[in-house]
Amino acid sequence: MRDWLAAELADRLGVWCNHAVYPPAMLADRLGVPLPEPPSAWAVRDALAGRLGTPGFEAPTRYLEGDATGIRAIQLATRIASLFANYARFRPEMLARWADGSHSTNDGNEAWQAQLWRDLFQGALHPLAAINAHFADHIPTLPRRLSVFAVDHLAPLELHVLRRLAQHIQVGVFAIATSPLAQALAADAPPKVLPCTLPTPRLLVHATHGKMREVEVLRDALLTLFAGDASLQPEDVLVLAPDINDYAALLDGVFGTQADLSRAPGAQARFPLCFADRSPFVDAPGLAAMRALLALPHSRRPLSLVSELWSIAPVHARFGLSEEDAATARGWLDEAAVRWAEDAPFRERFANPALPQHTWRWGLDRLLLGYAVESDNARLFDDLLPIDGLEGNNAAPLGGLCAFCDILLQHLAVLEGNHTPSQWATVLLASYDALVSTRGPWAGSRLTLVHALEALSGEQSVAIGAVSDWIVGQLEQVERREGFYSGGVNCASLRTGRVIPARVVALLGVDDDRFPRDPTPLAFDLIAQDPQPGDLPARMEDRLTFVNASRAAIDHLHLSYIGHGSRDNKARPPSVVVAELLDALPVAIRAEAAVSHPMQPFSRLAFVDPRVPNYSNAHHLGALALLSPQREPPAFFPTPLSPDPATATVDLAVLVRFFQNPSAAVLSGRLDLRFAEAEAGTGDREPFNLNFLEQWQIGDALVKAGLAGIDPESLWPAMRESGLLPMGTPGRAHFDALAAAAMGVVEAAQDCDAGEAQPNVDLNVELPGARLTGRLDGRRTGGGLYVSYSKLDAKRLLPAWIRHLAANAAGLQPAVTWAVGRAKGGGESHSWADVPEAGRWLRQLLALYAEGMTRPLPFTPKASYAYAVSYMTSQATGTPEADARALASIEALKAWVSMRLPGQDPIPGEGEDPAVARVFDRSVLWSEEFGRVALRVYAPMRGHYGLPESLS
Repeated sequence: MRDWLAAELADRLGVWCNHAVYPPAMLADRLGVPLPEPPSAWAVRDALAGRLGTPGFEAPTRYLEGDATGIRAIQLATRIASLFANYARFRPEMLARWADGSHSTNDGNEAWQAQLWRDLFQGALHPLAAINAHFADHIPTLPRRLSVFAVDHLAPLELHVLRRLAQHIQVGVFAIATSPLAQALAADAPPKVLPCTLPTPRLLVHATHGKMREVEVLRDALLTLFAGDASLQPEDVLVLAPDINDYAALLDGVFGTQADLSRAPGAQARFPLCFADRSPFVDAPGLAAMRALLALPHSRRPLSLVSELWSIAPVHARFGLSEEDAATARGWLDEAAVRWAEDAPFRERFANPALPQHTWRWGLDRLLLGYAVESDNARLFDDLLPIDGLEGNNAAPLGGLCAFCDILLQHLAVLEGNHTPSQWATVLLASYDALVSTRGPWAGSRLTLVHALEALSGEQSVAIGAVSDWIVGQLEQVERREGFYSGGVNCASLRTGRVIPARVVALLGVDDDRFPRDPTPLAFDLIAQDPQPGDLPARMEDRLTFVNASRAAIDHLHLSYIGHGSRDNKARPPSVVVAELLDALPVAIRAEAAVSHPMQPFSRLAFVDPRVPNYSNAHHLGALALLSPQREPPAFFPTPLSPDPATATVDLAVLVRFFQNPSAAVLSGRLDLRFAEAEAGTGDREPFNLNFLEQWQIGDALVKAGLAGIDPESLWPAMRESGLLPMGTPGRAHFDALAAAAMGVVEAAQDCDAGEAQPNVDLNVELPGARLTGRLDGRRTGGGLYVSYSKLDAKRLLPAWIRHLAANAAGLQPAVTWAVGRAKGGGESHSWADVPEAGRWLRQLLALYAEGMTRPLPFTPKASYAYAVSYMTSQATGTPEADARALASIEALKAWVSMRLPGQDPIPGEGEDPAVARVFDRSVLWSEEFGRVALRVYAPMRGHYGLPESLS
């Protein structure tokens, strides 16, 4: 309001300077009236502590019993300090009685508050006396004139200042005749009624299904207004919400990303946004770092909280690291299996064994050791397993990470102690300076923090919990208005001082359950217990602010609320103030004003209401698609790609990898389309169980060790220190079970009598129309041997079969291959002998590969094998062709969908693979081509060479 008023007066008068604009609550202070300073929460806490247990203070004494940390004491003191500030404004006569040593009622709540107030302001004048004394002694220092503008309400104390001031200087009050202020001053002087014609803006009230839709609707409404009026500028728009932080991110996202607004006729598609009242923790990362730091004392030092602090820009910049470096270091912490606790003794605080695993000291030592020595993932150094791969320049962020952790842990030790509030100010500022950069754009955060910490006072020692919430509360109240009213769409919270006249005023979030506020008053709030004329409770203040915001609209008033449930579409009422506004309108205007929006912006109903067109081209196409006749979705590959020249010469490893997932191969190889794997997240707790993948990783490592002649028991120390296993006895039990299973696989491999390991063989197999190259591994003196901890399912056997065909086609001897895997009770193996037609079957696979690199091949290892086995079995028993294919498709479906076992993680089906799901749905299992490919791959493998009837 100050900026708007100055701009308007400068525009109308030509020049406007040397002016002073203050909010009414600061009027007495700016006039030099020596009113008693509002008591700080810490002063109230100290005064209250001296009275606990004395007669009359029974209620607060009971409330604070057992408050060892002092948290409840400072919370209560904060509420009392706020009440005393309100008493000074709204009950100055009551404070005058308190100063004389009396109170008006026998209410115990007033008695102890009166005594506490006297303790705090001992010897000081009460507010009314201070005002009267000032005007008796300081008349020459008063301004020549005072104008009260855009104020609808003044507290009794402020009215008293105004009346005393009017006895000496000219005071002009400009107020709406029906406002509480105008009515309160009517008896002081006959009001002069100025002719004024209030604008009649066009009103639209929008009922939506959520906050996102509110912002989308607002965007389209503004596009309509800008398209229809070239004189309308972004700074002519004021957007208000009960709390702008609820909408700030949505406004940034919706107004900042509008590439699809091609349907907007000449309107500007991007609006600059100017915010006031946004949370300081959003725009000031230094303050966000302070809040994250305050959450750590007396915590378990969990990875998530420490990482939250580490990831804030001024924190990792303090240690010389970029955002990319910080993310790299965060990944190392996951690899080092850091979860919580500083060290082994720290774990005992939380009734845990004093074991080092998963603590910060343990994890950082593993990282540093990995940088210092070469590791084979099995050798321990002083009972530590190094983290491999940290070397050279790629380890540069490690120094910053270790420095951060060391300094953080040192300061957390100090923050866990008890200090006086004044000492806490020094301690916290030292911790901030040690952990947070204060250079460049982050310098202002430190200044803001210093101002907040200066309010800490008192001599009674308290724990960090007593000051942390208070400090966060102080920082949340920091007013931020950078950029507001500076050339863009002005966005702010709906409160006094933010309502300025604007051609377009939009109020978001005027919901029945959010606005106006109706807080529950404190049990000892004397204002709430005895309401008086002139009081301004939160609900009434919100109603007045809403009226002012409605009056501020010159051309358009845009109101929106969540009028429908997003799940049940049930109608919800607007705020009572909106309902009252609509009730005051004539029926015809009311019907024209109310707009109900569909839940989805691509609904056809979003394009039929001319009052608010939808300008999103993407949403328009979606609506047209919904109106079009239903049809089968177009194929992802409507026509095959041109043949890939690279398929003329194929590497064996590429061929094997292709048949593990042909869909992923063509999407990545020809379209460069890859699917990111979802991150599981490590969490803040050490492992208590192992999922299937973790079991496989450990089991496979044990199998490789067993094949190399290493006793699994010798690997136990390294496994224990890897962080993969649960700690203590559960981890040992898991290891023993996995080692037993792994040794079963090793024994099965040894029973194959494959002989000694041989060097890899370089391949160069010429086939009609294709050539197979690459390197063939797994060679032994007795043939080929491929061992895995996995069960021998189709996905594991198929690579061994392809390698067996390659060895036979290359003429390698002995022409036998074993595939070994895990089975119930031990291991199992399957072998293939000489394949005279190896070149034929290999050429068939190469042809499928060439075909599969032009379009997705309908093949997945397990589902296709299930189809082939079922179909060939049905054929052997004389089942009709159609029935055989139907039964085969049903069997394939079992491998396509996920399997969910009680108490276990679900086993994902092949159809849920991102690449497969992108190009196929389950209907492909009934296609003729799926069966053709399955039989071309698996019929030779099973029908001619003894593949088992079923694979688990």
